[in-house]
Amino acid sequence: MRMHASDYRFEGFWRLRPGHSRYAFGKPPLAAEYRVHANPDGTIEIVYRWTNALGRVGEIAFSGAADGSRYPHQRSWIADALSFEQRSPSLLASKAWKSGRVVQWAERELLDSETMRISVHGRYRDGRVYTNIDVYGRSWEVEASRG
Repeated sequence: MRMHASDYRFEGFWRLRPGHSRYAFGKPPLAAEYRVHANPDGTIEIVYRWTNALGRVGEIAFSGAADGSRYPHQRSWIADALSFEQRSPSLLASKAWKSGRVVQWAERELLDSETMRISVHGRYRDGRVYTNIDVYGRSWEVEASRG
């Protein structure tokens, strides 16, 4: 499902609601910001900034069309390719690939116009699946100050 940029519901800035995180693997971030931008050509750009439980700041950016195709990703040791799939206007799925194998997958779901839940899944070494969940609120103040 290809979305027109002007209709893209995920567009904007989102701030983590820390008290709503549920992690099965690792510790949730202390703070995080998620920026989603839809380009006129149908591709999306996502920039994720966070402060981890130890106070270290990180950032990752990725982009591609939400068409299920794999796109090269060279800015992370975790993955060498990413894919996006717009399953509905309120559900954006992605997969992270490493050496031809899916190593993580995620769903970004709009619960309403102000709330986004991101569920990230991966595998423990023994093959069991884990799920980490973060909840974000739309941040109109950040959008206005950058826009």
